[in-house]
Amino acid sequence: WVSANIRRVLFRSMFALTQAPLWTSEIQGLRSVGVLFGILFIVTGILPALLCTERYQRIAVREGSLSLIDTLKLSVTNKTYLLVCGIGLSSIFAGQVYMLFGTYLGIYYLFDNDKLAGGNFFGMIGSLGAVIGIVTVVCINRFFAEADKKHVMLFGFATALAGWLSAVFLITPAAPWLTLVPVCLNAVGLGAAGIMLVRAGCV
Repeated sequence: WVSANIRRVLFRSMFALTQAPLWTSEIQGLRSVGVLFGILFIVTGILPALLCTERYQRIAVREGSLSLIDTLKLSVTNKTYLLVCGIGLSSIFAGQVYMLFGTYLGIYYLFDNDKLAGGNFFGMIGSLGAVIGIVTVVCINRFFAEADKKHVMLFGFATALAGWLSAVFLITPAAPWLTLVPVCLNAVGLGAAGIMLVRAGCV
């Protein structure tokens, strides 16, 4: 989940970098930044595989393994698991849609078609949101490790929902920095819910 937030920081900065005066054209910026970030995404995507270890490896080895078919049967017949997976996928989908529309809002609504200003603004607050998400994960792992996972997940989704609803009122050209409120609420909410989904093995 931390690795995903690192990639989110990088993603939020991509558009702003393509508009930098360093490039002779937007196409050159897109190609150069695309290659650079493609490499960075691959590296941060591989990190969990290299750094994360199975907590119950000895137990798993002792109990043996199931075939792929048996594993799939267990998964699709577990209603609770399917429900949690559905919630996780829905929240990820909603977050991605919100993130994509954020760039559009920043350029054409908040900054009146100024690509550089809008890209820089949403790159900044998007990166801040990703950092807050990482801090949320660290805090939950440290201070709420023994808390009821259901309550932590409900708190996370409620906070994220509050962030999405507040965006309707707080994303305004009159005060662009109010956009920080929904971004931060989403970061805390999805960070809290996300780490619970990871622990449940759903994402």
